[in-house]
Amino acid sequence: MVGPGGWLKGTITCMDADIQGQLEGKINVTNTLAIQEKGDVRGEINYKQLQVALGGQLAGDLQSAVQADGESRSRYSGKPESLTASPDKPVLLDTNKQGSN
Repeated sequence: MVGPGGWLKGTITCMDADIQGQLEGKINVTNTLAIQEKGDVRGEINYKQLQVALGGQLAGDLQSAVQADGESRSRYSGKPESLTASPDKPVLLDTNKQGSN
């Protein structure tokens, strides 16, 4: 967990992550990545489940594990872009989109 006003940078591997501050780097979350309303996550991000609260930010190379048995994985990649949810601009990630790196 990164609390409000907290900042963590590096290579992080964990089961669940609840982000209220800033997290940056190579991030591997084997279960749920939860980004709270003032949370900001950037980098190379792998997760099984993603939850982003209104106002939470996410940017970078995103990879979602579709099935726990490793049978298939979905990937969203391309140019890193900042995603910010708002009432008039919801965030919808198409994890089946193939990047063109």
